[in-house]
Amino acid sequence: MVGTTYGSRAEALALIERVKHIHLGVTGIAPDGRAYRASDPDLLTWVHMAEVLSFLRAYLRFKDPAF
Repeated sequence: MVGTTYGSRAEALALIERVKHIHLGVTGIAPDGRAYRASDPDLLTWVHMAEVLSFLRAYLRFKDPAF
């Protein structure tokens, strides 16, 4: 995330391609029998939204521990 946020455009694009390539190899079957793949757009959206929420909660927690 640091590389894609603060790196050069070329660095960010290279990192994005690397992650996309890794995601293509991640597939499986969930315990309920559903097939999944890490490159599924719905799963990627869920993961990124969970990341944002986690970062926000951590920021609020450590910025104002009484929150």
